[in-house]
Amino acid sequence: MLLGNAAKAGVRFLTYDTVKAQLRDENGKLTMARMMLAGLCAGVIEGGTVVAPSETIKTRLIHDQCMPKPQYHGMVDCVQKAIQKDGIRGIYRGVVPVMARQGANSCVRFASYDTLKQLVIGYTGTETLPFAYSFGLGMAAGTITVYATMPFDVVKTRMQSLSASLEVRLHGYLA
Repeated sequence: MLLGNAAKAGVRFLTYDTVKAQLRDENGKLTMARMMLAGLCAGVIEGGTVVAPSETIKTRLIHDQCMPKPQYHGMVDCVQKAIQKDGIRGIYRGVVPVMARQGANSCVRFASYDTLKQLVIGYTGTETLPFAYSFGLGMAAGTITVYATMPFDVVKTRMQSLSASLEVRLHGYLA
């Protein structure tokens, strides 16, 4: 889990910084729309490359532990069985909602943090914010992000659950 979280953060920030640098105008400025686009791109790339497989496996393992007779014996076993049963799609179940959720998360998180930061800088008149201010702004941006993007997370989790393939067969609406 630790390696997965580190990889997610690495991909997210690398993509955000790369895209943000490409979107700056000739004066080095970044509009709100471009900042949001950079965040969206970061989240979509993060979601498609790292988050979808790690969360699919995590979700399956959590749901499996609630079953009367668990079928997985750890993360590696879960990955192997998912790929054996469903091919590579087995670990990418729900990738589109994951990408949408991660894109929305990063779009909202980066844009709200940078906007709040600029407001505080304008109010204080200093370019360098103390640790407590940055921490508080990060908490505020995180809170805004959770409330703005929660519906994506609900859809993603339903699509990644063990019962998702049964629901698709019965109702035809999740895959």
